[in-house]
Amino acid sequence: MFYDLYIELCEKKNVTPTRAAVEMGISKATPTTWKKRGLTPQGETLNKIANYFGVSTDYLFGIEKTPVQKDGEKGAHLMNGNLAYREERREERINGKVVAMSPRPSFNHNRIAENIDFIFRTYLKGKKCVPLGDGYDLYLSEEDHFIPDFMVVCDRDKIKLDGVHGAPDLVVEVLSPRTMKNDKSYKKDAYAKYGVREYWIVSPDGEFVEVYLLDEGCFVLKDVYTFQPWTKEILTEEERTAVVTKFKCSLYDDLEISLSEVFGGLLP
Repeated sequence: MFYDLYIELCEKKNVTPTRAAVEMGISKATPTTWKKRGLTPQGETLNKIANYFGVSTDYLFGIEKTPVQKDGEKGAHLMNGNLAYREERREERINGKVVAMSPRPSFNHNRIAENIDFIFRTYLKGKKCVPLGDGYDLYLSEEDHFIPDFMVVCDRDKIKLDGVHGAPDLVVEVLSPRTMKNDKSYKKDAYAKYGVREYWIVSPDGEFVEVYLLDEGCFVLKDVYTFQPWTKEILTEEERTAVVTKFKCSLYDDLEISLSEVFGGLLP
């Protein structure tokens, strides 16, 4: 666990964990968060720690055993090896186990997440609920800390400086090869357990949206909406009329979501 390494480095430097955090320009409460949630700091925070203790980022990640900073290294921003990627490294805590997220998502994955964020950000402007795109931490319990691709939070008291604490009203996960199993099993069950009202699973490859609604503590599949513009060429006029091209989020009666907006701009 990173926190144990942090304490060891503080002892060697003869400084308290709180004092070290303050001297690095980090909130003095942050080390406690690392301990309680089993987190490893990322990005600029990791950079500050590496420079403060004079160690390499590889050492902080547990890859190297020798705590010596490499010549010319400036924390997590060094462009050698794959350190540039590690700046973006993110972890989730799933059922108490720290799980590294997929390598950088594909273009289509990111485009879909951006499209969904734009749809809700436009609709919710000036309204109570808050749309949060990819990158926001979600703390459901000590055992479950996720980073959804998108969520909507209507209880603003749940939003803190380090992320969202408690169930959002809507969660969206865009499938990736390495996260697919958890998105469709454990995480789906956890979202229901902690009270997420609506859950979407979106497939970039299949271009479909599975919509689940909470019912007595469990998710029930409402429908699967598939984007298939190519089928119009082989359908009759009557069949085209029957094809579902839009759907609604259960949270809002007046928000109609077009599949062409969700899957717009994807690469073939």
